[in-house]
Amino acid sequence: MKNTQHFFILPLLLLLLFCSCSNNKNIEKHWFDDYSFFSNDNYQRFFAECFDEKQQDSIIFSFYKNQNFTPFFTENGYNDARIDTLLFFLNNAQKHGLSPKAFDYQVITTEIDTLKNYAYKDTADLYSALCRLENLLTTNYLKYAKTIYYGVAKPATANGGKWHYKQLLPDSAFYAACFANMDKFADFLTSIHPADFHYLALQKELEKYVAFGDTVFPKIEHFNVDSGAVNKAVLQVAERLAFFNLLDSAQAHTDTFNLHIINALNIVRKKHNIPESAKLDKEAVNLLNLNPRFYVEKIALNLERLRWKTENPKGKNYIAVNIPDFTLRTFLADTLALTMKVCCGSTEPSADSIKARTTKNNIIMAADKESPLLYSEINHLILNPQWNVPNSIIEKEYFGQISTDAGKFLDKNAMLFYDSKGNYVPHDSIDWTKINPKKFPYRLVQKSSRGGSLGVILFRFPNPFSVYLHDTPTRSAFNYNNRAVSHGCIRIEKPMELAQLLFAFNSFDAVKVEKIKIDLGENPKSSAGKKYLKDKDEKETKYYNNLSDEQKLIYQKKRPSKVDFDKTMPLYIEYFTCISDENGEVYFFKDVYFKDRNLTRLLKNYLIE
Repeated sequence: MKNTQHFFILPLLLLLLFCSCSNNKNIEKHWFDDYSFFSNDNYQRFFAECFDEKQQDSIIFSFYKNQNFTPFFTENGYNDARIDTLLFFLNNAQKHGLSPKAFDYQVITTEIDTLKNYAYKDTADLYSALCRLENLLTTNYLKYAKTIYYGVAKPATANGGKWHYKQLLPDSAFYAACFANMDKFADFLTSIHPADFHYLALQKELEKYVAFGDTVFPKIEHFNVDSGAVNKAVLQVAERLAFFNLLDSAQAHTDTFNLHIINALNIVRKKHNIPESAKLDKEAVNLLNLNPRFYVEKIALNLERLRWKTENPKGKNYIAVNIPDFTLRTFLADTLALTMKVCCGSTEPSADSIKARTTKNNIIMAADKESPLLYSEINHLILNPQWNVPNSIIEKEYFGQISTDAGKFLDKNAMLFYDSKGNYVPHDSIDWTKINPKKFPYRLVQKSSRGGSLGVILFRFPNPFSVYLHDTPTRSAFNYNNRAVSHGCIRIEKPMELAQLLFAFNSFDAVKVEKIKIDLGENPKSSAGKKYLKDKDEKETKYYNNLSDEQKLIYQKKRPSKVDFDKTMPLYIEYFTCISDENGEVYFFKDVYFKDRNLTRLLKNYLIE
């Protein structure tokens, strides 16, 4: 039996050996082999000498030193698999809204073409060229990894200073990981590509607009028409909508502003967060005049924003306010639980103001009233809040009225003056001719009331800007398209719904929630609530009776009270001018604070072309 096995195995081995030899003879000669004077040992010695004293402390030097100065990409002259793989990643930077030029893609390919054209006739020139190529490839491998994982721009600079997150930056551990994964760098680079839901949605949207190339539209002149109107300029509108595949080409050959065109135009409006309309107006024409390049750049800027790494990344439960969108969204267990409109801090849009706020590096600094971008955690709320009016508002907006007729101003706005010790100061005891508005010596306080500037509920979170989320009696502003109207705080459309959500998040029982509502002025519904209100009224009567005559003059039955949360709710105030919703649909918003301008300047050498 054993002899029979040997009989069959020996011919098989000989056959395999023959096939192997035949295959070896058919292996195509590598183009680099024509550099017959190349010696890998000599090149490695030359390569080690390329690192001069100036590079002794560089991370690249440390890597090669640990590898005994063995080249990685130009090992044995030219490593096709490694070089081609890295070039694939560098060229595909476009899918991240980045230009391959930022990673020396063209420089590298030119070096390679020169090599392939056998431009080098001696060892010194060849080895120098290979050293340059090795350095270019390694440097841009690190640059690509850093850019994809951390972004390029400094967020605080891009946002004009009002950016209060703790940014994470590449450190020695990150670069150590880059080098530790060199042997499988394709897997490593793939693993650090952002996988955020919004990032992937923006990448998909970018691909769509990149496909339109460098198309520049002829300008559609402004005109207004109603539904059913006939106008030859409507044909341009229809063709533009068809170009973006929003209108069937068969429906594009018309000069009638019909329902098909209206529906397609409203898709464009919705993409830009603008209310639908059955009319064609200047605003809609402006949207149609936006070239594909506008969308490519807008998406690229926001892919960069999504690459920024900060401490306290979003978890499953959080509140996010996006300023350009003027919207607050609350997520619980990774599910959108509540959405509402917000009003945020106003800016200074005039050309003179922008010029005055522009630094020598062409960065537009944030205006005083702009809402800051920050991470914090809502840890308590205030019922029936009072408003301590900032001195900047007193000086710039109120002082003229106060000095003219303080009594009228205070009565109209339900406000009082207090000194630095908290004592009430009657307005008629003040000589207003001697008061310097820039050094206002009193504290101006608006009483608790439904008509007060802060409404009946205020959400507090630690921050250095003294801003907060709050109710407002001024509801009309929520109907504006541009809701940048406040002094910096965030006015919210549905304060009670948000409060209820936080109560549930903190497992408040029904009795506790009812007591809170009673404190806000609601009538009790349970026997426990009725007893609470009765006890509360009795305590209030005793409190009032113990006040001095002067204190009774400024007595308020509704006063601020605090509700603490054991479970804080993470809060993110953000700035995205292009972002997807929870369904992956991408929307575009106006650059209300001019921060896209800053980011475009900072990414000048990185943006996709």
